[in-house]
Amino acid sequence: MKRSLLLLITLLSCAYAGIAQTVVSGSVLSITGTPLPIATVDISSSGPTDIFSVPGKQFTEADGQFRIIFSEPGLYDITVRGVFHKTVIIPIMIYDQDQISITIQLVPSSYKNGHYFDEEPYLNWIRAYGNFNTYDFFSGEIFRKNSDGSISAFIKTDLDTIRYQVRGLSNGASVLPGADDYAVRNRSFEALLYNTGEADSVELRFHPDEKPPYFFELPDGLSSRRLPLSAFLYFPRPSDKYWVQPLEQINSTFLRFRTISNTKVSDLPDDIFKKSFFDSYDWFSTSLMSEYRDSVIQDLRLENLHPQQRSAMLISYVGLTDQLLDRNRYLSRFSQERETDSVSIEVSEAIFDEIIDSVDPRNPVWALNSDAPLTFLEQSDYSPRAVHYAEQMIRFHPDDMVVRNLVLKLIERRAGQYRNIREMPYYSWIVERYGENNLARRAIRTFHQVSK
Repeated sequence: MKRSLLLLITLLSCAYAGIAQTVVSGSVLSITGTPLPIATVDISSSGPTDIFSVPGKQFTEADGQFRIIFSEPGLYDITVRGVFHKTVIIPIMIYDQDQISITIQLVPSSYKNGHYFDEEPYLNWIRAYGNFNTYDFFSGEIFRKNSDGSISAFIKTDLDTIRYQVRGLSNGASVLPGADDYAVRNRSFEALLYNTGEADSVELRFHPDEKPPYFFELPDGLSSRRLPLSAFLYFPRPSDKYWVQPLEQINSTFLRFRTISNTKVSDLPDDIFKKSFFDSYDWFSTSLMSEYRDSVIQDLRLENLHPQQRSAMLISYVGLTDQLLDRNRYLSRFSQERETDSVSIEVSEAIFDEIIDSVDPRNPVWALNSDAPLTFLEQSDYSPRAVHYAEQMIRFHPDDMVVRNLVLKLIERRAGQYRNIREMPYYSWIVERYGENNLARRAIRTFHQVSK
């Protein structure tokens, strides 16, 4: 692991020498452009890096502004949370940039519509808990139905400040509108109520017909709870989005955000706005995957791309190809009646050749989808150049899963050329790197299974 860490730091530091820091700044707003009562920005490393160099949690200013200082290169995840809003995780590559500016507009969370509030078992799982019951959900106050369609919970307490969270009204822990203040508890928000009166209890009331302070209408047919899209991103300097977008595309299980060219989401035409939500809802559509893969080819034609941006885009092309292949396999196995939805996948030989010629085999972006190197190898039809590139990844790539996938596949293909696995260079390389560990044992089992 120590050697892997040194390899990554060496790779990302080559052009970083002399650059003291990278500043990522911007604002966190609601979808309408309104600042939030409270929002947090957390940073974590998505690869091996010096944990002491990872910036700590930040709270946005009253106008939504934030400023993060990165002192080391690497791949990071920026997690943005806003009270009454969905959470978004934004991957970002820090290399040798002076600064990146970004506006993050979060999608508001939705509350339950009251459809099942007449059912007692349903209401039993909508509970308020907090400092008045040591944050124990199961002893939390249960909400009861009122005659006007609202639901209420009564907190009996003699505390001056009541801190509460609610489970069951939205995804995860939520708070109700109308609190005196808001705070952060662990990774979610809690409401603060100042109990200045003589009453020995406080009523929490939720009415499904009342609009929360941050509200938007979903396009017909979409449910917020199943909607992956959490934010829209705007980059004042358009090229900056390529420090983010390829990292999201390489292994997009969900379409979590969309980059826009406007400073406000409200300026987007309705058809584009709605399409964004439908795209995130239907991310596994074959046509949509193909559209995103084609967009990479278009973006690669842009001039003045940073070499590391271009490398990330080339790898993202392979990642999107991997997802398309998975989609086709799914359709052929589970949806025989929809086999016409699958597409014939042709890869760009020019992109694959450029990867071999210009992308460092140690590039950490490969680790964001550890199946992508396999897809690269297989779609290259195991050409000598592609195999040599994969061998360099086995020997030097810092991610253990990337190494594992490639070494087992190449042992599987070439086992018939050797009498003993210890004669294979692949086995010698992994033993040199990791010792006689679990990967070495799996390599031996793979060799014997193929040799039978």
